[in-house]
Amino acid sequence: MKYFLVLLTLFVMPITGCAESSALIARSSINERTDVFEEQRTQTPVPAGYVDLKITAILKTHLPGAYSATDIHGTQDYNLLVNIDGQAMHLRGSRQNEYRQDLSMTNPESGNGTKYLFHSYVRLKEGSHKVVVAIPADKIAVEKELILKAGKTEHLLVEPIYGSKSKKLGINKGFVESFAEGIKTFRVMLNGLEI
Repeated sequence: MKYFLVLLTLFVMPITGCAESSALIARSSINERTDVFEEQRTQTPVPAGYVDLKITAILKTHLPGAYSATDIHGTQDYNLLVNIDGQAMHLRGSRQNEYRQDLSMTNPESGNGTKYLFHSYVRLKEGSHKVVVAIPADKIAVEKELILKAGKTEHLLVEPIYGSKSKKLGINKGFVESFAEGIKTFRVMLNGLEI
């Protein structure tokens, strides 16, 4: 009976996580507000009580059409959703096909795929803000709280955590992260520190 409960828990946990992410993405895709931040196209002095937030995400996916003709991975339709305090923004990334060979086989981005760079600058009031970062196509979303200080530029970096696959590493066998296994979640950093 214990064995059955453990198996049931292991099966239900991923489904619950996916359902929670899907609900968070659905809520975060809607603009509940439009007065939280303003995208900055040019650099101007930051007014008193405000902060500029540089948002960056760099990630890699498989090439377009690798699994089906309707798959948007590797295409311009693959986007990053950022929602701050109810105001949503869909970022389109610059992309390029990349082949990276790593003889140690431990680089998670080794192999043939599409590399994306998502970035934006936004200006918002100093203080505490709730931010959601998501990739709707992969049903992945994380929610974090930011504390931003006025008068400067803060940097929000979103790093992918890829799935793992079994590989032979020398005489041993182990699990290594690989973009080919898809993005499982994100690590969110503010000014170099994980939040």
